[in-house]
Amino acid sequence: MALESPENTQSRSGKGYRLTPGLRRVLSKPFGPVYRGASGVAELRSIIAKEKPARLIAIGDVVSAILNQRRIVADVYVVDHRIMRKPVKPIKLKVEKAIKAENPPSHITQDAWKAVEQALSSGKTALIEIAGEEDLLAIPAVLLAPVGSLVLYGQPREGIVALWVNEELKRRIEAIVDDMIVVGNEDQDR
Repeated sequence: MALESPENTQSRSGKGYRLTPGLRRVLSKPFGPVYRGASGVAELRSIIAKEKPARLIAIGDVVSAILNQRRIVADVYVVDHRIMRKPVKPIKLKVEKAIKAENPPSHITQDAWKAVEQALSSGKTALIEIAGEEDLLAIPAVLLAPVGSLVLYGQPREGIVALWVNEELKRRIEAIVDDMIVVGNEDQDR
C-alpha cells in the first residue's frame, strides 16, 4: 500500500524534532473525538468494524492493551512500556514484525520516525518498542499513514482519541511539525 505524500514524509524522516513549550500546550488537548470507558471502547470497536480503516495504528501502552483485550487487531502498535511515565510490564501482542527505536521525551527522533515508516510500509502487523517516550509518535503515524487510516492514542485521564487520517488532518499535523525545533542526532540524546 502506497504511503501518502512520499516527498514530504521522506524528507522529514531524515530529521529529528523537539517540542516547543507552545506546542506542548496545543498538543495537551485532544485532536479528535475522545472515547471514554467501556461504552466508548464498544462504540470505537463498532466504528472500526463498520468503517474498516485502511490502517489501524495504536499509540501507547494503554491503548494497545485495551485493543488487545477487546481482540481488536491493529496494524501497528507503538509502546514504551510505561503508563503515565511509570514502568509497566510489557503487553503480550501477536505481531509479525518487531522494531525497536529510541525517542526521548518531547522529541520525534529520526530513529522513531523511520520505525513508524518501516512498520507502516511492511504490510505486516508490527510492534514498535520505544526506548524513551512514544507520546508524540501519533504525529509521524498520521503523516505516514494512508488516507482512511485510523490513529488511536491515549489522552491521560480522558480516554482514547481517534484520528481519521485525511488531507486536512495531514495539513494540520504538518503545520505542527513545521513549528517544532529541528534537531540533529547529537541534540536528540539530551
